Amino acid sequence: MKFALLALVLFSAEQALAQEAGRRGFIGLGIGPSTPVGSFAQQASWANPRTAGTTSGYTDTFVNLGYRFRKHLGVAAALSYSEYVMPGNGEDDWWQVANFTVGPMYSLRLGDDRAALDLKAMFGLMTMTPVVDGFSSDDATGSGLGVDLRAAVRYDVLRRWALFAEVGLQSSNVSFPTYGTRTDYRALISGFGVAFRPAW
Repeated sequence: MKFALLALVLFSAEQALAQEAGRRGFIGLGIGPSTPVGSFAQQASWANPRTAGTTSGYTDTFVNLGYRFRKHLGVAAALSYSEYVMPGNGEDDWWQVANFTVGPMYSLRLGDDRAALDLKAMFGLMTMTPVVDGFSSDDATGSGLGVDLRAAVRYDVLRRWALFAEVGLQSSNVSFPTYGTRTDYRALISGFGVAFRPAW
């Protein structure tokens, strides 16, 4: 009887350890403040000449994905949306920024092995749409290739769940074909969120 009980405990422990070792990926959702930098923060917008630049806003990362295929190396992807107000006419004018980026990830375990530092260098498509007087137009949307650099600290709070905090820089030179203009988009982003750790 004692042998059977011991075997059951050891088998359960081995299963749990195998499951933990197999959790190489995470799928997260995060949101946080963002700050425009460079010309994007300073210059008046061609979409609204009344502005004196762009003010701080927020970034919502709907999909924050990471997967390690080696001990430290992996791949990351992000699908995010940001808004930045154009001051000068109340809060009826703002920029909408959406992007989808993919790239390599370097992950390093910290301390008691429940915490990790994830460094991501992602590249992809970024789009911008000016909203003036509360209205936007698909014809006004511009796009460009961009970079999304992020550093995140992730902490496993449960077997399948983790909390994370991250900071980063998004950058792109966005072209608006309809108007023949370009905008240098630069923003410091941050986020706080929760991630699910599936058994793969």
